Amino acid sequence: MDPPRYDTVQVLDGATGELSWHLRAEPFGERNGVRLLRYGETPRGFAVIQGPCPLRPRGRYALFVVGQARGALHFEVDPEGEVFVVSP
Repeated sequence: MDPPRYDTVQVLDGATGELSWHLRAEPFGERNGVRLLRYGETPRGFAVIQGPCPLRPRGRYALFVVGQARGALHFEVDPEGEVFVVSP
């Protein structure tokens, strides 16, 4: 099974709405995608446009991927720096 295809990855800070991390497929298009994405690690086939900014303890964030595949995931960072998924 092929990984989902997308050309843009963005993480927004839920408190400020500011962009915390932004990746774009290189070359741009919907041929890229990965099965596993880790904050701050640039996957092969992507270029960093902005960030990554440090994640704040007790911060809430939204991860968006856009392209042929698209989706969103909301997550929070606990006081110890662990990340966990939450409902929007």
